[in-house]
Amino acid sequence: MPDIPFIEAQSQLAEEWQKKFDDAQTDEERGQFQRGFVLQRERVRAGVTVAGSERDEVDRKTLEKLSNPTELGPELSLHEVIFRRLASDPASAVVYQRTAAAQRSKAQSVRASKSRPKRRDCITGIIDELVAENPKIAAKQVGKRLMDDCDITILEGEYRHNIEGSTLKEENLPSRVSEAKKRHLKSISG
Repeated sequence: MPDIPFIEAQSQLAEEWQKKFDDAQTDEERGQFQRGFVLQRERVRAGVTVAGSERDEVDRKTLEKLSNPTELGPELSLHEVIFRRLASDPASAVVYQRTAAAQRSKAQSVRASKSRPKRRDCITGIIDELVAENPKIAAKQVGKRLMDDCDITILEGEYRHNIEGSTLKEENLPSRVSEAKKRHLKSISG
């Protein structure tokens, strides 16, 4: 690579190696390409891209660092495992990385599907209470009850809670009531 800033050289390398990685057919090939990228990146960083004993020494040190990345903190433990595997068994590094990503995605989905009752504003809390009292209450009835509440003002087509400051547009009331009914049904069904 010509003398260009390392960041730019790294971006070019990443683009070049990503194409190879995407075209790979097996985890072994993907792992070899990942390891090849890391080796080439460190060669560029050290300024020894021509084959020879200097480049071999850079490769040896790079693989040694991959095998024992003591500089990494606990927040990078996943990367540490991938680096260790990349040095000795590139295919297992790719499989491990893919499995970890799938597990993280599944855990995020589980967290996202859980209700967060403390995250609701005061207006939603009032709607939830009204629905709990009468699960068949209509959105228009909820709207009338909100207007009767001394803590809520309706201004320019929007319900505003005077103390907390939360708002709800009149046009969104039916969907908010519907959501409250779903939560109520879920809570009583277990």
